[in-house]
Amino acid sequence: MGKERATVLRLGRGSLGGKARGLVYASELLARHGLDRRFPGLPIRVPRSLVIPTEEYERFMEACGMSPWRLRAEQAGGDELLLRALSAPLRGELSDRLGAALRQLRGPLAVRSSSLLEDGQRYPFAGVYATYMLTNNYPAAAVRLRQAESAVKAVFASALGHDARNYIAATPFALEEERMAVLLQEVVGSAHGGRFYPAISGVALSINDYAVGRQRAEEGVALLALGLGHGVAEGGTALRFSPAHPRMGAQLATARELLAGSQRNFVALDLRRALLDFTLPEADSALVRCELSDAEADGTLALVGSTWHAESELLRDDLLEPGPRLVTFNAILKWGALPLAEALCELLHHLADGLGSPVELEFALELSGGTGGWNGVEAALYLLQVRPQSERNVAGRVETRGLPREALLCATDRSVGHGLIEGVRDIVYVKPGALDARAARELAHEVGALNGRLHLEERPYVLIGPGRWGSSDPSLGIPVRWGQISGARVVVETSYNGRELPPSQGSHFFHNLIAARMGYLSLSHQDRLESAEERFVDWAWLVARERFGESARLAHVRLEAPLEIRLDGRAGRAAILKPRRAKAE
Repeated sequence: MGKERATVLRLGRGSLGGKARGLVYASELLARHGLDRRFPGLPIRVPRSLVIPTEEYERFMEACGMSPWRLRAEQAGGDELLLRALSAPLRGELSDRLGAALRQLRGPLAVRSSSLLEDGQRYPFAGVYATYMLTNNYPAAAVRLRQAESAVKAVFASALGHDARNYIAATPFALEEERMAVLLQEVVGSAHGGRFYPAISGVALSINDYAVGRQRAEEGVALLALGLGHGVAEGGTALRFSPAHPRMGAQLATARELLAGSQRNFVALDLRRALLDFTLPEADSALVRCELSDAEADGTLALVGSTWHAESELLRDDLLEPGPRLVTFNAILKWGALPLAEALCELLHHLADGLGSPVELEFALELSGGTGGWNGVEAALYLLQVRPQSERNVAGRVETRGLPREALLCATDRSVGHGLIEGVRDIVYVKPGALDARAARELAHEVGALNGRLHLEERPYVLIGPGRWGSSDPSLGIPVRWGQISGARVVVETSYNGRELPPSQGSHFFHNLIAARMGYLSLSHQDRLESAEERFVDWAWLVARERFGESARLAHVRLEAPLEIRLDGRAGRAAILKPRRAKAE
């Protein structure tokens, strides 16, 4: 990445879409308030980016017979639409301009959606459309251009894919209202042999839905990870902290718990994968998971890592001694090696003030010196995305306290959502017991199939299961896509094989859940507060209900009378009451 302030270059006419509009605004705000040079050793920038506006999408889709109006009469699936898009050429003038612009961009590229409806406060469309990571290092410029063009066309096609249709069906919008712009953005990071990744990536939000201790909800929250940000956005392991209180300690209560729950690997771009096959289901296969030992060899772990000292059972915030490595970010949050927390506080304040609503930021840090230790470390903070934070509706009073425990199926003091949900008679739950992470993906397909049947029957349901629903890491939860749980009205996350995981507040999945007005209940005891005793599911009652359907791991209960679901968004509390006819059982 260059040292100059980045710009967003438009290639054509039409709307820039949600992501690109946010970046343009962020770039202007940085300059207006002098934030780009406010913090010594940490300039703030926006990556150099190209935008293909919505008019090119309309031309392309009409030319290859893929306009939404035509597709209404077809039953073409997502794979067929993708193949149709990849086989069609981009307009000649656009191809020429894209080739010329790409010669000005260096290193890997992220090709991302920037649709007309995307990044709204009410319906964020987070993670619904495709993103592709290109190494952009093939020797021949013509081949690099073809890869970029294929990525653009694949993003176009994702606007009509299965996940997008399911999402739009749950909103007031029609498929015909959507228009897709595409953002091509330089990836923040550095090359380390065959790996490319940033030292730190993360998400920051204006509203902290799980403020504890001296934290306040309006002070915001941030989640950090080593490597590319896929781990944060897709519900993987990340360190959660309040930018206003960075020294309050790690998100887990003790060093031993941190040892068990710390980030154990990271995501990088494999520079050896110069060509992607966009017809494959996982065209982002240029991404690779790496070990912490790789980051230590690269020199990037020194700034974010600590060592577990087994004899004293203490953490040492350096890598000089032997022992297990942990990703703690203590050098930054505890010892102030970089003013990251201060910068995030300023950004959240100014961006929220300018947009007139709470905001969510995606960011990454690129180290430019001092990678062997803390002394003399310099970095640049890049804003990758700026959008309104999904709004919360907390109007009206909902009572969740003082209810008799025997009347409750489930309760927690850590929830998101507000209001009364009535008429739900179906419960889908993962059967209690150890869940093999290797079976989690298969279970996700089971949930998706059952969700599809219940959606067709117009039967909303409560979904209960271990870990983080929607996590991309099967060791943390069940990796369902949004479309596989879209019919649920309430999602409940329990402990996973005895592990108490922090809530997945920064993930795309989480924000879509809020936007759909679903209830979200976390039963994790990870924070070890006294009130954690209020978090429970009455498993004895639930497993005693007659199964309407089941498999080896999944059970479906259909009740004769509806549940009563109470969500108190002001206090972050929730209670699910058993059907009235069953309370005396």
